[in-house]
Amino acid sequence: MSVIITPNQLRSGDVILFAYDESLRPDGLWNKMKWWFLTKVTRRIKEEANSNYTHSAICYDSDTIAQAPKPRYPVEKVSVADAVAECKFAVVFRSSFAYLAPVRVQKLKAFLDKVVADGVTYNWWGLFRFSARKVNHFQTLKERLDANFAGQGANVSFDSNSYFCSELVGACLCVIGAIEPSAAIVYDPRVTSPADLGRDPTWGTFIGYMVPDPATEIPEDDEFYHNVPLPIEIGGVDYGA
Repeated sequence: MSVIITPNQLRSGDVILFAYDESLRPDGLWNKMKWWFLTKVTRRIKEEANSNYTHSAICYDSDTIAQAPKPRYPVEKVSVADAVAECKFAVVFRSSFAYLAPVRVQKLKAFLDKVVADGVTYNWWGLFRFSARKVNHFQTLKERLDANFAGQGANVSFDSNSYFCSELVGACLCVIGAIEPSAAIVYDPRVTSPADLGRDPTWGTFIGYMVPDPATEIPEDDEFYHNVPLPIEIGGVDYGA
């Protein structure tokens, strides 16, 4: 369903996935070199996740997102409008736990403020090891769950000196309690891709698309096009407002 929403309909904790047009090449040799490198990173993410969504961010509030933007850059807060202006289109998901209690929003903002203040950088090594780590995650999952239920498991830590984009989003949702500590054994941010955040409703439920231009059309073959939006009664968007 090609439902379009606007920034004023966003809430703290909303998850945004971005799709980009790789055919747009910048001017200038240095910019072209950076574009070439980032395109390589983007294509690796596409292949790993089998998805056109190669970047994710979390809403700090309705005007601002927090993101781990790209290798060698620190986690930052930027305006929603600027982020959407740079993409082909974006899709938004909402956790029912992210907005119900003000304390969750306070925890989210405190966590992100600290991450930004500490200059936490992009987890390039984590991205490079993503495939191997994900395979190991599922191979050892039963063993770790058994240990947890026996009271011998170690909780997943969400504090780090680096995050890749979806790892940061996943860590935020774990910190605010949208993902309980025991569930984080399964939903480990370190093995979560941007597409994973949209494919599993545990992370959030579809509420709509955002576009850089009103004339932008969402392709019907987009993987989330036919998702049913979250009902207004349980936290969805009033599209007529």
